[in-house]
Amino acid sequence: MSAEAQLRADVDGLRLRAHAASARLANWASLGVSALLLWALQGTTPMPQLVAWSVVLAAVVVWRIVLPVVHRRAVPTPAALSGGAPGDGGPQRVAQRQWLRRYRLSIAAHGAVWGLAAWLPASLADTPLQASVVFMLVGLVVGAMTLTLFDLPAALLFAGPAVCLLLLRLALIGAPLPPVTVVALVMGALLMGMLGLAGRRADRARRSLATARRAERASTEGIRDAQALLQQVFDHAGQGISVFDRSERLLAWNDQVAALSALTPAVLRQGVTLEACVRDRVQHGPFSPDAQEAEVQRRLLELRCREPGVLRYGLADGQVVELRRNPLPDGGLVLFLADITEREASRRAADRQQRMLALVLERTEQGFWYIDNDLRTTDANPAMCRMLGLTRAQLLGRSIHDFVDAENRAIFDLHVARRAAGHAGGYEVALTRADGHQVHCFNNATPVFDAAGRKTGALGLFSDISAQKLAEQQVREAGEALAQKSNVLALTLDSLVQGVLNVDAQGRCTAWNSRFLELLDFPPDLMATQPLLTDLLQWQLAHEEFGDQLARMDDEGRASVTRGLPALLANLSQRYRRT
Repeated sequence: MSAEAQLRADVDGLRLRAHAASARLANWASLGVSALLLWALQGTTPMPQLVAWSVVLAAVVVWRIVLPVVHRRAVPTPAALSGGAPGDGGPQRVAQRQWLRRYRLSIAAHGAVWGLAAWLPASLADTPLQASVVFMLVGLVVGAMTLTLFDLPAALLFAGPAVCLLLLRLALIGAPLPPVTVVALVMGALLMGMLGLAGRRADRARRSLATARRAERASTEGIRDAQALLQQVFDHAGQGISVFDRSERLLAWNDQVAALSALTPAVLRQGVTLEACVRDRVQHGPFSPDAQEAEVQRRLLELRCREPGVLRYGLADGQVVELRRNPLPDGGLVLFLADITEREASRRAADRQQRMLALVLERTEQGFWYIDNDLRTTDANPAMCRMLGLTRAQLLGRSIHDFVDAENRAIFDLHVARRAAGHAGGYEVALTRADGHQVHCFNNATPVFDAAGRKTGALGLFSDISAQKLAEQQVREAGEALAQKSNVLALTLDSLVQGVLNVDAQGRCTAWNSRFLELLDFPPDLMATQPLLTDLLQWQLAHEEFGDQLARMDDEGRASVTRGLPALLANLSQRYRRT
């Protein structure tokens, strides 16, 4: 359970106890006012209505009397009423909310019953009767809110139905209300408003009280468990811990201290001074006798510093130990010893990788451009600086919009919006160099997030594609020139009076002019398929282009012509290729 949920549980526990404690007084007050109301309504209300209303009120009162009794039996301990100990889970909290809803439901029903009291008289046109009913109901509502200020929603649940039903009955009279009724209603509204404000203040005070009680309970439990917790920390911390008092005498330590401090067993005992530990460590270190005293004083000066700090030293077996110094408020000292051999090795490996990455960024021809959320430059590698014709110092802090024209700014804005939505992607953009020339780039952009998942900027990987764009332009221009020449050639062929046909090595028709189609009467649709010469012959045979001469031949003659014409056309094709 979170801290806020625990606080709400404590506040609701206080409300539940207040409901259980105030129910008896509220019920007695309700019964007393009901007796007064029944006396005032004698002779103005039919007896069956009074009896029915009294029975309903009695049922609600019994409900409110029985509810705390059942609650105490179901939740017998004050700790459970107040939400339980810190760390209690969901089932207890669910039960607590259920009981709070039951109390509030009974109070709402109580308010509704009292609101129905305004409908008991056959008419409220009589001013004294009207004033009596209004004063009794307004007073009862104010009193109920006063008793229920510990739970403002419950107070409003009582006041809401009662006041709404009363106002509805008064509105149905159809005549102006007398001054005494208006004054009673206005005074009641003011009192309820003041009680609402007081209830909010009481709720804040109750939250403060719940917070203080929880803190007190946690403090008590912390004091009770401090020794056991300290021992567990000492035994399972995974690092050496030693505690010195304000006189610099050793109070407590764990087993890891002996291994990581390299102190002799005779020195590591309770009451030994910090100076004795330092001297033992120096005497077994690589120091000459003349230099030992200076080294002892230097280390003591570092350890006696009243600010937290970190020291590192190496052991004879190659271990690297980190010593964290944490001064205590009373003048004592806590030293933490940790074996950081692997961490140092990892750090050195990371440093090597960092240097390699820096070298790659330094030597690569791809531009790396880092920007923040305001689209301003935070870093750039040399290749990016060369693309823009600026030094890194000149580039830092400048907006990306400084390097594009209006057309390319629109491209930037489109993809910046995509980066803001967390999407990576690539696109082409033309950057304007410091000398005014444009360099065409392809940018692979990636949003950058911090450890909390917040976007901190973006990284752009820019590749200079100016040469590629130039080559594309040259290819495009060459294609346009070729298309223009082809068009001129087609116009030239169509202007000739002779029919022209071009055939490739496989006998396929690849080019012709319109005169050729006119002379041989070939349809354009047939030529559009680039047919073979044999296809043309078959088309002519099928359309009887040779007339009745072929028809007058016998079968052997027609077959000879059919076989000979392709050979003749192939021979012509071969001659055309040689020429």
